[in-house]
Amino acid sequence: MTRTSVLINRQSASGDVLMATPIIRKIFQDYNGNCDIDFTVWHECAPFIEKNIYVRKILRQTPTPELIAQYDRYIDLDLVYERNPHMHAVDAYAMHAFGNTDFDRRLELHTSEEDQATGNKFAEIIGGNYIVLHQRRWAWPSRNINPSMWEQVVKNILEKTSAYIVQVGQTHEPCFNGDRLIDARGQFTIHELKEIISHAKLFMGVDSAPAHLASCTDTNLLVLYTSVKEEYRRPLRSQGSFIPIKANIDCYGCHADNPAPCTTFICQRGDVECVNTFDPAQISDQAIQIINS
Repeated sequence: MTRTSVLINRQSASGDVLMATPIIRKIFQDYNGNCDIDFTVWHECAPFIEKNIYVRKILRQTPTPELIAQYDRYIDLDLVYERNPHMHAVDAYAMHAFGNTDFDRRLELHTSEEDQATGNKFAEIIGGNYIVLHQRRWAWPSRNINPSMWEQVVKNILEKTSAYIVQVGQTHEPCFNGDRLIDARGQFTIHELKEIISHAKLFMGVDSAPAHLASCTDTNLLVLYTSVKEEYRRPLRSQGSFIPIKANIDCYGCHADNPAPCTTFICQRGDVECVNTFDPAQISDQAIQIINS
């Protein structure tokens, strides 16, 4: 039987690339595995597809007409979510690729035995009583929560639980120092990080790539949402609790109201006040309840 060749394209960003993984899996299943799936992506986002058991080859490039012509089927996911901002990103991909959303749409990141061993060892050293915190600091200011808010959340958790707080992300992102505060920024691959999160009692952060990575596990999630509504980014999984915390502002979810496709940051108010509307007591109380349960 002739194998079908399929090329999928999603150039960036990391979380959006990871949200293409249900599409990859569905294509593989539709062809009963009798297909060769290649994926074009920017170099910096490629790790979110690496080790995917359904992908034959990762091409770190923009697809050209000559490249596309070599395949039986081409699925271009670039700007698909951006053109449909009132849908969950995975659902937008699904409708574009298949015309329906009636399939398993959970995200997945495949890991090796070595990655799993790293996660197991990390959890054993700490004792398993830990949460993972990501304080995002990146180009879109609407997702950069004030560190002073996180500082109060961390203080409350340390006072009312015995849990360690493992801080992840890139080395330029905020981090706190002190007892039971572990700086793990930039120390692990995303595959190792997934395994570390899988052993945690809770992942806390804002809507970002690490939050989507955490949704590949069964770990409880507490995620803050600002310019994009949680119903468009929430984890599509059946295991683990999910607590969305929405910015307390009337323009919450403003991204969906911008002209589509919107690929840049726009704040109609001009002050990005949404990042300052979160109540640290509410967030820490929710986290403490999960940690102590």
